[in-house]
Amino acid sequence: MNFAVIPAHFKFVMPFWFIGFVISLMIFPFYIKKLKQLQWGQQIREEGPQDHLSKKGTPTMGGLVTLLTFFIASVLLYAFSSLIPREEAAVTYDYLVFAIVIFANGALGFVDDFMKIKKSRSLGLRARDKLLAHTVLGLLMAWYMISFSSIGAKVFIPFYGQVDFGWWLYPFCVLVVSGCVNAVNLTDGLDGLAGGSVIISLCAYCLILLYGGKFDLFVGCIFIVGSLMAFLAFNAFPARIFMGDTGSLGLGGALAALSILTGTEFILAVVGGIYVMEALSVMIQVAWFKKTGGKRIFRMSPIHHHFALGGLHEVQVTTRFWLAGFCFSIIGLLIYFS
Repeated sequence: MNFAVIPAHFKFVMPFWFIGFVISLMIFPFYIKKLKQLQWGQQIREEGPQDHLSKKGTPTMGGLVTLLTFFIASVLLYAFSSLIPREEAAVTYDYLVFAIVIFANGALGFVDDFMKIKKSRSLGLRARDKLLAHTVLGLLMAWYMISFSSIGAKVFIPFYGQVDFGWWLYPFCVLVVSGCVNAVNLTDGLDGLAGGSVIISLCAYCLILLYGGKFDLFVGCIFIVGSLMAFLAFNAFPARIFMGDTGSLGLGGALAALSILTGTEFILAVVGGIYVMEALSVMIQVAWFKKTGGKRIFRMSPIHHHFALGGLHEVQVTTRFWLAGFCFSIIGLLIYFS
């Protein structure tokens, strides 16, 4: 592993983490107060854990603050990028694509959250509507990679190397975007679980981005990490605000975009092992339920509910999942840099 590719002005970007953290930390108290006044609270599924019914009405759409912080910080990055050598800090088209995917998914999540609030139900947009949006985003990302990116259609396969997917990159990107966004959304089921897990995954990608010389994307990750750390101050148990689909879909889009832009989609499956577990638990549960006529493998899916219903407090489940996410990230980095 050659760390010589890491920019010499690495310390310059640390204030950007601070910017994301402080802006979010200042906004959240006022944002939470306003959401309470508007009575924009979380709707809880009746078929979910019974102890979660007490969380009904907790302000949601906390992810909107992260999106706002990311926008502000991106403007600052563009405005002050001239202070760093252009070969290290230029805002590239990759960053623009990264931002578009985040905001598109965040907007999709906002509509979903808004529909739930206005109709006072736990279901918002239809699954096929989300799939259509993710299909369009996946196809556009594949087109961008093939037409404009230096990586092209190459994808890193662990223990093998880079493989040119050619036109297969189109359906592959659709699978990555849809799968990652929905998996992160499923993880957002306990106080602090999704926020902490995404912080860990993004930190792993910070190293991958630095190693690959994608300095602007690295700074973008730092912005989001800072904002999420402030969010956890209000989302940790007992949560004063939830991120909602606005946040979970936007963050899932961020991870999906980073993996595609760096050709590390399979590494994301390892780094984001928690999200893979959550998604697989739902698919296994549904398939087994249909095959056996009503029997279940897990007490409840996604799998974090299985452990919570097994007697563990949700704080214990969350911290254990964070630890597992940290281990997955270390394994993923070891595989990538080996």
